[in-house]
Amino acid sequence: MNEIINRFADAMQSSGLYCPDGVIPDGIIHRCKIEGDRGGKKNGWYALHLEGLPAGVFGNWKTGEQQTWCEKSSGQLTHKEKQAQYKFIEVVKIQRKNKIDAAHDAARQKASKLWNIATSVDMDHPYLQAKGIKPTVAKQLKKTLVLPLTDIKNNLHSLQFIFPDGSKRFLRGGKKKGCFTMLGKSFKTICICEGWATGCSIHETTEYSVVVAFDAGNLLSVAQAVRKKYSDSTIIICADDDYQTEANPGITAARTVAQAINGSLAIPTFGENRPMGATDFNDLHQYLGLDKVRYIINAALKQSKSQLNIESKVISDNQWPPILLPGTVKLPEIEADILPGWAGDMAHALATGLQVSEAATILPALSMVATAVQRRYEVAPRSDDFHIEPLCLWGLTILRSGSNKTQVLNALCEPLKRWEKVTGERLQKEITSTEATRRVAKKRIEKLETKAGNADEPDKREELRTQIRDEFEAMPKEMFLPRLMTGDVTPEQLQTMLTEQHERMALISDEAGVFQILSGQYTGGIANLDVFLQSYSGASVRIDRRSRQAVLEKPALTFCLMLQPGILQSAVNDRRFHDSGLLARFLYVIPEDRIGHRDVRKQMSIPDDIRQAWCDGLLDLLTDAESPGAEPIILTFTPEAQECWLDYAQKIENSLSSNGELCNLAEWGSKLAGTCARIAGLIQLVITGRSTQLVEVEAATRAIALCEKLTGHAKAAFQLLGADEIENDAHYLMRWIKENKLYEFNRSYAQKSLEGRFRKVNKLKLAAQRLHEWHVLSVEKKRDNKNARSSPYYMVNPALFDHSMNSP
Repeated sequence: MNEIINRFADAMQSSGLYCPDGVIPDGIIHRCKIEGDRGGKKNGWYALHLEGLPAGVFGNWKTGEQQTWCEKSSGQLTHKEKQAQYKFIEVVKIQRKNKIDAAHDAARQKASKLWNIATSVDMDHPYLQAKGIKPTVAKQLKKTLVLPLTDIKNNLHSLQFIFPDGSKRFLRGGKKKGCFTMLGKSFKTICICEGWATGCSIHETTEYSVVVAFDAGNLLSVAQAVRKKYSDSTIIICADDDYQTEANPGITAARTVAQAINGSLAIPTFGENRPMGATDFNDLHQYLGLDKVRYIINAALKQSKSQLNIESKVISDNQWPPILLPGTVKLPEIEADILPGWAGDMAHALATGLQVSEAATILPALSMVATAVQRRYEVAPRSDDFHIEPLCLWGLTILRSGSNKTQVLNALCEPLKRWEKVTGERLQKEITSTEATRRVAKKRIEKLETKAGNADEPDKREELRTQIRDEFEAMPKEMFLPRLMTGDVTPEQLQTMLTEQHERMALISDEAGVFQILSGQYTGGIANLDVFLQSYSGASVRIDRRSRQAVLEKPALTFCLMLQPGILQSAVNDRRFHDSGLLARFLYVIPEDRIGHRDVRKQMSIPDDIRQAWCDGLLDLLTDAESPGAEPIILTFTPEAQECWLDYAQKIENSLSSNGELCNLAEWGSKLAGTCARIAGLIQLVITGRSTQLVEVEAATRAIALCEKLTGHAKAAFQLLGADEIENDAHYLMRWIKENKLYEFNRSYAQKSLEGRFRKVNKLKLAAQRLHEWHVLSVEKKRDNKNARSSPYYMVNPALFDHSMNSP
């Protein structure tokens, strides 16, 4: 146990966190120190549990960063262990949020009490004398200056305390992000700066309103709130020039914010004899006077962004080409009414009730219809025997954890489960009787075989053989409880289930178990994919092994999977998934992510009439499904529907050419016309029920419209599944850029900040080159430095910070 705790502590220490009093492994969040914490400050946190698989998580309250830790590497974890780890992390997230919310509430109450009892400021206060400012807005508690931290609605959240020696601290547990101190009440021109003394100097000389954000990390959230409320105001971001700090975070952050909110940028200029440590406008005030401060601020009002006194030229928004990120292009919306009648109504009601995108319900709903009719119906879009498609469907919906995947599947599967239960109960007596008859027949055959073996006379043996043959012929076929679906199955077990269940089965799951089985994770890396692949196309399967034999004439298999992108990427790393063509058989949907935008008070149940119609529709399609005919019913297309489908098939064929839209997805695209015919057949069965004989033009046009939308989703899905190492590095670098709000950065600064990922500079350069190809970064530039080597740096496309763009 101590060894595990020590390994966890080592992982924390490598990230700059440590526990002077030791780690407490009780699964609850505890505070700890981070590098730079002094006295009793504890800006780090951790949680560790030792039950089952030891796992933990730790992070930094100040930066918001966090890391997970596990006794095993991710590749060694079983599915159950991964699920347990996910649940632990979710519990810790809730604990962390509750702690933050509780701390914020307590701080608000304390701030209000302290602010109300604070008095006016003594004009001889040492800090005022040192900074040469008037105490605008401030109050005083004993010898300490007090400043209010309010939000844009003027709600008080916290306080900043400034002591006579100039040291500062915030009220413990108080909210800071997005909070500020406002100086002045004229909002035509608003200046935003980091520190209060800086703000006082600017306000005194310009009389503009000044918003004090307290530090560079809070500038953006404060500026965005101000811009939203005062949309017509001129906003000037007044930078601190942290010239002695690598990457100059003061100017970098200020420039980023100025561009993000369409503001101007003002930078203090001290000239050649700059005093040591002078960085902000209060320092400029004391060194060169208030007139110099006013001059620079007013100059910023008159100058455009390209004329500002900045170290490098910023590329304006309209000079950048649009960003083309794999997997982040806005995907086609798929609305529930693309499905007709009771299927479309259910998809819409389910999406509304669970607050998921309607796109998340489309493939699961169609898969349930396919599960009900597969092996009993087929479609012939050309009205001949040369092109016949089974009505099974392979659908994969990609959603992250917490997106209500399980609830979607449970609601849609309900009629199928009911059919299995009711039909099983109805057939139970017949199944039991048949099994008893078979057991008796087997016993009689054993006795007859014994007698035949002991018989000396040929006539007697022949008579006994005839009796044995008659017993075999009279023995009823074995019966099994009816099953329509499973959630986790090996290839061998699937063969058995297809044999027992009239050559049809559906795999319906929101877990990655089936993909782990297909990859051979539990069989030494070897998995037989043949039965899966052949059951997609309805090809016959012959199984001849020592232990068993089976013949499947037209097996039909439907996949309905809803998986997390990370799990999916991990499961399909094996090249056999790509080489076998298995992935090319799936339809893909990547719905809009609604997590973080749902109203917890608005989750609604599905209306009874819609739920009942869905149930009645599926159960009608399942009529007599326990004993399907030997041959499926073939649905042909009407002439109008056939022409419509042929036009679309030709469009697909043209797109598979070397310069066509689907040239890089040729294997997937070559199956799209057939898949479209399958979907048209399923839609027609929803419209007209099991009396269907013809696929009409409405079903064909709906299917084509859906397939055209699914094509965009498939492109994004294959980019997600085929991400290479450089692409992964590029995404990692891009996340760092976004988290730190960098509109430009030095290559050396990036490598130092991300040294755990980019130990070699070439690895970083390749990632940056990939981001350049996606129009995220400029080409590598060189910045001249006086008496030093030039510094490689990159400019960042401002569109990267557009929150309306989907992010990986």
